[in-house]
Amino acid sequence: MRALHQSKHGVGPLIVVLLAIIIVFVVIWLSGIVQRECSKDSECQQDNYCGADFQCHEQKMVTRTIVYNYNLFGASVVIGLAIILTAIILKSRRIKHILGL
Repeated sequence: MRALHQSKHGVGPLIVVLLAIIIVFVVIWLSGIVQRECSKDSECQQDNYCGADFQCHEQKMVTRTIVYNYNLFGASVVIGLAIILTAIILKSRRIKHILGL
């Protein structure tokens, strides 16, 4: 009596189908590699880079504004006065509380 998993034709057709599927996947994978324009930055022109889509893209120039003269004196005076005023208010409340006013 034959086992349930064996067919009349054996495993030959199954191997042929699996090999055909593997060959199709390999051909699709290789065609994706062939269609790539680049795989690293050195394969693009001088001002271009290789993107994640394997295409060369132009580098965008980012301009930076550099400020050399920071004048933080006014801000430090405001913060200092706020700290001193807070201390005076807290101290006067404590004194009023102690005296019972």
